Amino acid sequence: MKLDKLMSVTNVAKFLQTPEDEVMTLMDEGRLSGTLIATLRTKGVSVTPTLKNTVEGLVNGLRGTSAPVAHGLAQVATMTGEGTATIMFTDIVGSTAITERLGDKRSRKVFKVHDEMVRRHTQANGGVEVKNMGDGFMLTFNSARKSVACAVGIQKELRQHNRDNPDGALLIRMGMSVGEPIREEQDMFGKSVILAARISGKAEGRQILVCNIVHALMASTGEFTFYEVGDFELKGIIEKQRLFEVVWR
Repeated sequence: MKLDKLMSVTNVAKFLQTPEDEVMTLMDEGRLSGTLIATLRTKGVSVTPTLKNTVEGLVNGLRGTSAPVAHGLAQVATMTGEGTATIMFTDIVGSTAITERLGDKRSRKVFKVHDEMVRRHTQANGGVEVKNMGDGFMLTFNSARKSVACAVGIQKELRQHNRDNPDGALLIRMGMSVGEPIREEQDMFGKSVILAARISGKAEGRQILVCNIVHALMASTGEFTFYEVGDFELKGIIEKQRLFEVVWR
């Protein structure tokens, strides 16, 4: 069972392969977090301090599971599971120039608005923040549709923000790929991660660029419109990559 399914005592009992009353006893005695962590270790999961804190938070909210708790469960599952994931990189265009123009304090306020916006849309679409690079994020989703929906939502909200706050206007570029990344110590590695980062680097402000696989997964649904940008040589990637732009404006 994946940890994103642990929304009830019944499912926790199934995960631990123990009776429900035993789960309640573990919870009452404050031992449920430790038991879950020990079980994760037996399944080969690297238990970091961050993961420990997440599990403890989930247990604290288990009696009345809320939206934040559900998101936390999904985060644990995404970062400790295996299989295909959609990777997205975001990047603020000209972040250094913005800092020079506005100064450290004002630019930090502007960047904080960006950070909160990205995190809100990521959580709303079931995504996980892998890391914050200061002027951008690495995010992961369990479906291409959710990743594209998140990217479009961010760009649309940012467009309105720029109209309302011309002095603090920001442009961001985004790139995404699909693959089976290596999950290790609350981070992700591998070709799909490198590819998403390189695709983001090819994008311009306001652009969302995706690899051919993301396009193939989404084009037939009719939910989003794509424009073929062309074939590109990307650093560290042997084959040329055909990239597509998500049309959102």
